[in-house]
Amino acid sequence: MLSERQLLILKTIVRNYIGTAKPIGSSALVNESNLPFSSATIRNEMGILEQRGFIEKTHSSSGRVPSEQGYRYYVDFLVGKMAIHPSDMQLIHQLFSREYSEMGELIRNSADILSNLTNYTAIVLGPNMQLNRLASFQLIPISARQVVAILVTTTGHVENHRFNLVTDVSASDIERVVAILNEKLVNLPLNEIKGRLPREVNELLQRHTSEFEAIQTLLTSVFHQTPQEKIVFSGQSHILNQPEFSQTSQIRDVIKLLEQRDDVFELVNDVPEGINVMIGDEISNNLFKDFSLITSTYKVDDQKAGVIALLGPTRMSYDRSIQVIDEVSKDLSHFLTHHYDEGENKKT
Repeated sequence: MLSERQLLILKTIVRNYIGTAKPIGSSALVNESNLPFSSATIRNEMGILEQRGFIEKTHSSSGRVPSEQGYRYYVDFLVGKMAIHPSDMQLIHQLFSREYSEMGELIRNSADILSNLTNYTAIVLGPNMQLNRLASFQLIPISARQVVAILVTTTGHVENHRFNLVTDVSASDIERVVAILNEKLVNLPLNEIKGRLPREVNELLQRHTSEFEAIQTLLTSVFHQTPQEKIVFSGQSHILNQPEFSQTSQIRDVIKLLEQRDDVFELVNDVPEGINVMIGDEISNNLFKDFSLITSTYKVDDQKAGVIALLGPTRMSYDRSIQVIDEVSKDLSHFLTHHYDEGENKKT
């Protein structure tokens, strides 16, 4: 346990370093922070905080900076509830007051506003596709042996891919396929469709189309796997603007890691619900040892749907970042729940 005086001094050191990125000594702390203690008292308390692992000396200065343990204590016990500036709140609300024809646009805009408001790198995982149901299915012929398949979900997600046919399929057969699939598969969860094809539609397709085998092969390819969750990044360049990341090799390594989308997906996907802060070595990748990752889950109908995250230095502004990411995740949850329920109601 820390005394009230030690808590105040630790909080002041953390906030000072977050704002300046410069180590601070006891004399500077007295002059710059208006703490109601003498220089000798502050120097003595800083010595105790250093001995207990909450602050540490840097190699290049006689001043002190927060340690990972100090940041952890600050996040767990000292973070204050910082009100979001009204203009920032207005921007967030405007984001979710618009209509979106495609869910990917909302996810991209959510990442952009997170990054712009915090000056950190934002990562957003799109809604869990298992929550999505098929809203409509189209096959667009572009030649005698080539079609584009378009899947639209009840949450507005759109997938389109080009497929080759093993033989010519007439336009009338394609129309019948589209009609049968929209009649039998609409409103089914995407991850169930592949298993339902043999039971629900193959008999009808065989009866009403002349090139059943070619169509069956096509649909097997179309529904071979459900669409994957989207992962969107915004503000990767903000890493370059942090004074503590002056070594080119370190920046290059982190940017290279961010390009490994599957690795980043695994890093942020499996996080607890709610707000979670990982600091330095708590992140399961050595390249992130000088970074912090703040994550927040968002929901659809009280079920976890995806994750939004902010990546910054361990010196990141936790108070403000936590409030911004919390507000965006709440608004995104509300928007998606309304949008998803609206799509469900249209099918009932």
